[in-house]
Amino acid sequence: MKISKIELTREDILSVPANERVFLIYAGHALNELNILSRMVVFSMPIRRGEAERQIMVGQSQVFLRLLAGKLHETSSLFEKTYYKSKVSMMVGNGLSDEVKATLKNLRRYFNKGNKAAITAIRNLHAFHYDPEQVDVGLMKLDPRMTLDIYFDEKSANTFYGFADSVINSAVMTSIDRENHSDAFKTLLSDIERITQSFQLVLEALIEQIVMKRLPHRFTKQALSHEQAQSTEWAKIVLPTFVENPAPWSVTLHNGKVLRWGGQRVEGPKFLTSLLEKKEAR
Repeated sequence: MKISKIELTREDILSVPANERVFLIYAGHALNELNILSRMVVFSMPIRRGEAERQIMVGQSQVFLRLLAGKLHETSSLFEKTYYKSKVSMMVGNGLSDEVKATLKNLRRYFNKGNKAAITAIRNLHAFHYDPEQVDVGLMKLDPRMTLDIYFDEKSANTFYGFADSVINSAVMTSIDRENHSDAFKTLLSDIERITQSFQLVLEALIEQIVMKRLPHRFTKQALSHEQAQSTEWAKIVLPTFVENPAPWSVTLHNGKVLRWGGQRVEGPKFLTSLLEKKEAR
C-alpha cells in the first residue's frame, strides 16, 4: 500500500510556543499509544476453538483492555496539565467545532467521577497499581463451579496461569459492578470504546489547530512524499494463542550488526515441564 508522509524538523517543533509544543508532542504520543493498544484489543478478541485457546484469548484481551484503560486515565490527567493548566485551551480552544467542545466537556465529566468511572477504577486497582485485597474480592465472586487451570508445554511462551487471570478478571469486573459481571464487561467495553474515540476526536482536532496556526507551510499537498509499505488486511490479523518454536527475536541491521532481544525465557518452568513425558533418546 502507499503511505504518505509530512516531514517536520526540530526547528519546526521548536518554533511552536513552549506550552503548545509540549501539548503537541504529548497529544501525538497519546494518540499513538491509544491507536496501538486499541488494535491489540481487536486482534486478541476473535473467539477460538477449545477451552485452552478461549482462556488465553480472554487473558490476552483483558491485558490489553486494562492497559488501554490505564492509558486513557493517564491521558486525561496529562490533558488537564498540558491543555487546561498550561493555558493552551485559551489559545486554541475557540477554533474548535461544537462537536469537539461538547466531547471535551463529556470527557471532563466522565473522569471527574473518580473511581465511579470504570476506567479510573481499573487504572487504580488493576492496571498501573495493584491492590492485594483484590485477590480475595475476585475469589469470592468467582462461580464455584469454575475450574482454575494452568496450561503449558515445554516452552515458556505457551505457559498460561489461567487460575490467576480468572481471579483477577473476576476482581476487575467486581470493581465495576459487584453483582453482575456480564453487565460489568459490557460497561468496560462501552466506556473504553467511547472514551478512546473521544480522545482521538479531541486530540486530532487540537493538533490540527496548532499545526495549522504555527506550521501551515509544512501542511500542503506540495510537501507530501510517498512510499510503499507492507500491509495486511485488517480482518485477517489475529493475535496467536499458542506458538510453535518460540525463540529470541533478532534482526540484522543495514550495517551488518545483529540486534537481539530475548526478554522471555525459552524453556518452560521445570515444576511443570517435569510432568511431561520425556522423548526417548535415539
